[in-house]
This record gives sequence, C-alpha cells and structure tokens, in this order.
Amino acid sequence: MPLLDNQTEEVLARIRPVVQVDGLREVQLVIEAIPEQPALKQALFEKLGRLCHPSTILASNTSSISITRLAA
Repeated sequence: MPLLDNQTEEVLARIRPVVQVDGLREVQLVIEAIPEQPALKQALFEKLGRLCHPSTILASNTSSISITRLAA
C-alpha cells in the first residue's frame, strides 16, 4: 500500500543523519553508511552494540562485505 503525500512527509521527517554516534542511544533503527572497510565497520557496530538498546535494529549498506563477517 503506497504512502499518501502527508504520510511520506511524516516518515521523511523521522530520518535524521548523524555524525556522532552518541545521539543514537534512543533510536529504533540505525543504518550505517561509512566506507567499505571491514575493520572500520566492525568497530562501528561494536560501539553501536554497546551504545544502543538491545532491541535497536542495526543495518548496513555494505555491498561488498559479508554481513556475517561484520557481525563476528
């Protein structure tokens, strides 16, 4: 079911890019978009794992790194 125009605006208003991870303590979803460097992504996910609530969904936009490798 497609979103109505006013629903699209509401959804987009909830998306907030951040540079500092400290602002992610209370979010429900994190999608990382950093360079395709496994060590860099693993370090970020380790930090997010300590910082975010256990129910927070952590996602990656990686296209070349196995997601299971990042989760290790």
